[in-house]
Amino acid sequence: LPSQDVDLLRSPTETPRVVLRRRSHAPGLMDMATALLMATAVAAAVFPEFAWGTISLSRMSSLYMPYGFTLGGGQPVYGMGTRGAVERVAYDRDNYRLYTVGQASILNVVDISNPTNPTVLYRRYLRGVVTDIDSCGNYVAMSVHYNPKVLPGSVLIFDMYDSTRKNMSFHHQIQVGPLPDKLKFTKDCMTLVTCNEAEPGLDDSGNFVNPEGSATVITFQSADLLAPNVRTATFEKYNGLAEDYRDR
Repeated sequence: LPSQDVDLLRSPTETPRVVLRRRSHAPGLMDMATALLMATAVAAAVFPEFAWGTISLSRMSSLYMPYGFTLGGGQPVYGMGTRGAVERVAYDRDNYRLYTVGQASILNVVDISNPTNPTVLYRRYLRGVVTDIDSCGNYVAMSVHYNPKVLPGSVLIFDMYDSTRKNMSFHHQIQVGPLPDKLKFTKDCMTLVTCNEAEPGLDDSGNFVNPEGSATVITFQSADLLAPNVRTATFEKYNGLAEDYRDR
């Protein structure tokens, strides 16, 4: 409908309906806008609750996670702010388990098979600051940065939680660029990509360092994640083109 605009009308007592109003305008971007409006109108007609924002969520349960434990007594310590008990989550849909991490660098495995009563199955401290987590197949991967943050980071790979042995077997620690802040498996679990943010800061000697940002691509030779091949993509070749891109 290249020469028509679309309005979606809906009163509180009637179902959504699409009204087409003919107007004269040039083809091109307006045609694209019309197509998008048509798609929105159809979605609203088919899924009125979704389109009009009437879906609501109700809390089934809460589980508070500590950012640490007291020395000696081992009592859990809770708190808000920048402590980061839980910031990123991966989900094992086959076993109804959550894997949670945060700046506190505590890996938690939470059983939500009964969503009204979630329980912690396993907890593990990790060295460094964990920035992200992802799962694929039988594996869980985490990105970690160290202090000072200008140092190279790591990707840690574990087996998923084993309910019989009640632990998670460690597989790899793979060096990546400074401050890896995001990682993701491909659907076949054979490739793992990290985005290395590389924020500026001071090194061990107190010198200011501004490391290059990069992306690390880790490929595996088999489904058991053996023999990882690590490649790093940098963007240094664009450094001298800043003015050209700014002028555009």
